[in-house]
Amino acid sequence: MEDPQPVEISLPPDPDAHGRAALLLVESLIHGLTAHGVLSSTEALEIMEIALDAQVAIADDIGRPTPSMRRATSLLSSIVESMKTELPR
Repeated sequence: MEDPQPVEISLPPDPDAHGRAALLLVESLIHGLTAHGVLSSTEALEIMEIALDAQVAIADDIGRPTPSMRRATSLLSSIVESMKTELPR
């Protein structure tokens, strides 16, 4: 009996290191600016919402967004929602 042929398993690619680092850096910068009073939480939220709106517009212009673009939209949405929790009520 022959040995079975190895099966190649395809794992999803690791997220882009540059993108991950950039996102973490910018999110940390915005939170730091709000913590030091340079930006108000409302101003920071507005900046994040502009980024989300731009991402959605770009995805809409393409017509058929890639999985990566959908994930970027999801990440930005999560960041916006996170910032909303920091707003004074």
